[in-house]
Amino acid sequence: MESKPLYNSRIIRSYFEYLNVHYPEIDIYSILKESEIGAQEVADQGHWFTQEQINKFQKVLSEKTNNPSLAREAGRYLASAKGSSIIRQYFIGFLTPITAYRVLEKASATISHHVNIQTRKINDCSVELTVFTKPGVKEGPFQCENRQGMFEGLATVFTKNYATVEHTSCIHRGDKCCRYIVSWEKVSFVLWKQLSRYVSLASAIATGGLFFLLPTSYWIMVLLALLLASSLVFLNAERLQKINYATKVTTQGDIANQLINQINRRYNDALLVQEIGQALSRILDIDQLLLHFMNILQKRLDFDRGLVMLANNERTHLIYKAGYGYDTEEGAYLRQTAFNLDKPGSKGAFVVSFREQRPFLIDNVDEFKNSLSPKTLQFIERIQAQSFICVPIVHEGKSEGVLAVDNILSNKQLTQSDANLLMGIAPQIGIFLHNARMYEKIRENEEWFRAISENAPDIIYALSREGSLTYVNSAWEEILGYPQNTVLNQPFTNFILEEDLNSYTETFRRIKDNQETVRNTTFTLRDIHNSPRLFSFNGAPNTNDRGTVTGIVGTLKDITEQRNLENQLQHASKMEAIGTLTGGIAHDFNNIIQAIGSYVELLMMRKADQDPDFRYLANVNSLTRRATDLIQELMLFSRKVESKLHPVDLNDEITNLYELLSNTIPKMISIKLNLENDLAFINGDHSQLGQVIMNLAVNARDAMPEGGILEIMTKNVYVNKNIWPDGNEIIKEGAYAMIGVRDTGCGMHQDTVEHIFEPFFTTKPAGKGTGLGLSVVYGIVKNHSGYIVCESEQRKGTTFKIYLPALEIHGEAPRIAETAKAAATAGEGTILLVDDEVSLLETGRDILNHYGYTTLSASSGEGAIEIYKKEGSKIDIIMLDLIMPGMGGERCLSELRQIDPEIRVIVTSGYSANFQIDGRFDKTITFFLNKPYRIDDLINSIQTALATRPISSIQ
Repeated sequence: MESKPLYNSRIIRSYFEYLNVHYPEIDIYSILKESEIGAQEVADQGHWFTQEQINKFQKVLSEKTNNPSLAREAGRYLASAKGSSIIRQYFIGFLTPITAYRVLEKASATISHHVNIQTRKINDCSVELTVFTKPGVKEGPFQCENRQGMFEGLATVFTKNYATVEHTSCIHRGDKCCRYIVSWEKVSFVLWKQLSRYVSLASAIATGGLFFLLPTSYWIMVLLALLLASSLVFLNAERLQKINYATKVTTQGDIANQLINQINRRYNDALLVQEIGQALSRILDIDQLLLHFMNILQKRLDFDRGLVMLANNERTHLIYKAGYGYDTEEGAYLRQTAFNLDKPGSKGAFVVSFREQRPFLIDNVDEFKNSLSPKTLQFIERIQAQSFICVPIVHEGKSEGVLAVDNILSNKQLTQSDANLLMGIAPQIGIFLHNARMYEKIRENEEWFRAISENAPDIIYALSREGSLTYVNSAWEEILGYPQNTVLNQPFTNFILEEDLNSYTETFRRIKDNQETVRNTTFTLRDIHNSPRLFSFNGAPNTNDRGTVTGIVGTLKDITEQRNLENQLQHASKMEAIGTLTGGIAHDFNNIIQAIGSYVELLMMRKADQDPDFRYLANVNSLTRRATDLIQELMLFSRKVESKLHPVDLNDEITNLYELLSNTIPKMISIKLNLENDLAFINGDHSQLGQVIMNLAVNARDAMPEGGILEIMTKNVYVNKNIWPDGNEIIKEGAYAMIGVRDTGCGMHQDTVEHIFEPFFTTKPAGKGTGLGLSVVYGIVKNHSGYIVCESEQRKGTTFKIYLPALEIHGEAPRIAETAKAAATAGEGTILLVDDEVSLLETGRDILNHYGYTTLSASSGEGAIEIYKKEGSKIDIIMLDLIMPGMGGERCLSELRQIDPEIRVIVTSGYSANFQIDGRFDKTITFFLNKPYRIDDLINSIQTALATRPISSIQ
């Protein structure tokens, strides 16, 4: 029960009255601070204090006054005729003490909830009062003493003297209740009335007895004398009674006037509170509301001037914000004045009031000059203040500023009641400041959210419980094309593709019913053009303050482009894997074809043209060359062959191929050239680019079996920003020379277009194509750092567009001179053949011997080094294969160079990527020969190598 409110604030205010009379030197607000009681709480008549607070208050008072009888003396004063407290006012209306004591049972409940009082009349001048504490209440002994004092003092309202109180039982002595026998003196007019009755009775008895004893004349004189005495006693009793009644009426009138004044003041205060409340409800700007607040104070309160000073954002200074009653010059001074809050030694009234959250009532500045800071004194002198009240503006235990008032014109005395009133008003300013700042923060948060939402690259949405759109940001219109205001209140399912509806419905149910948060689920939505766009869906339940799900909020990230890029990456990875496989097996194929071709050519050299077998050998040789070309196409596709790039004019290449195309393409197909003048040069390989055009033209021919139009075009193109045609890779920004090959043939389905560049994929019947044509085209374009795009529609034809990076070259491109091959003639010299393929060693030896050369052979790098160490002086040329088991060709070549730096070396390989790409041996070899090679190529290479100076001489 110590934390339960039990005692009304009027008890504490009544103590203040007692302290002001008997202990004026005590600072009441320091007592409140030490008691942890707020002055604004005391000013609020509806506030109730706990037992713990009352105990602290009494303890501090006892320490300050050092008076052990303080509680009893305060009780006497509070109920006595000297006091003007609520207790005295409550009982003074009764005519007799007995009536006043009887109503204590009910009166006590208006100021305290901790006890019950029972009253029993003993006689006209005494009563028995029994006090029971309520369950759970543990009052202090001082409260018992305070009650005794009040019981004693209550009699002074009627008798001018304290009552006598006998404390027969006490809960603090172990009894169940406190019992008091209260006795008081009779009221004077009651005594005189009793005396008048006694005098009248005695006079009647005396006159009756004397009637028989005295003569009539004397008896009449005695009768008249007794009547006169009785009348005098009665008249005095009546006089005293009237004086008592008059005093009561006067007192009641004064109390009524006080109550009327209180009613008027409270009515005015109620209007003040009402107007403040209305201002709080409609004005949310701090500066505007403080001005309005000052206008209300000026109209409703009797103060000449008032001001509000608030702490700045850094809480280092008190700054003037609003006021009234000041002239222009004083107003300008106030706006330039600030009080430091960050100096611990500051003693200014405003700063101390702010820091310690207590009010100041300075009724005469001259008396307090020694206790005020120089800056405060300067401030007071500047605004000519004689007295002032300063109260802190506090909200939830935090100081926000100060409110100050003074009277300079009316010279009306400032009172403690004024300070109490202001202590009740100041928290309203604190509440307003808090609300205004919260509103400003909410408004800033809304603007911040709006800025984020409207500038977010992804769609932010909100759905109702029924699944209708209640909010979308501007990204919705930017991505999908629908205006924001046209989609609100529409079901989200209106925009989802039919095949995703079931999945979305299940996801929506999980979020709404199970309150799950769903991340990175993909759905396809239709844009305003009815085109599908893939989105990553993120959603979470939107709940109110009661935890009820009111809908769904989340984001939609457009991943259409990302998914296209992923598909392209997967496609590129697949093509790279195929290319790696192709390059890996090309070496073995080349060795096999080299052996077959060499055997065939050896046989053909030994047979005459008229030999029956010569025709078969020639056919085998032709097929071998076709196999060689096929392997070269595979190497081009896998980009294992380095292109020899030079500046090329595409218009010239297409013009040179035109005659060949005219003879190759059937006559029912019309060939049109649409070439742009001044076409930009590109860095390219003549033969490979020709192969691209020929492959595309042949494909176009096959797509038009009944005839049509084949158009080849060129155009200068500049891509302003990265673009990605549907289903194709990104074309980076830059300048390009574009080659276009368009036919009016049967066209292709989109599914077919997605696979046309894959090796061995073909739509032609078996035996009509290898499926490598477009794969080779794709490989050549990539070797040229270009891009190829296919656009096709069934029954409307196909267009291939190739974008090749443009060169900044003006005029005519340089021509590449053809190197004339030397005729294969007989020679002389010793050649060391190094190869792990026995068949190649055998055919190579026979071919070289046929042309007059002496040969040595080794099947490994280790064997070649051993032979060279023995026969090195006789060996003129070494023919070395790069790819061999064991030591391998590269290491063998390195060690041979260490033995003899001037040796001539012809490197052969069926897989030349490593050698050609990094060029590590450009200065250590004499010639390079790709497998499979023809006999003429071999003999020409040997003759060229023999005619070349040794490496050391070249270096």
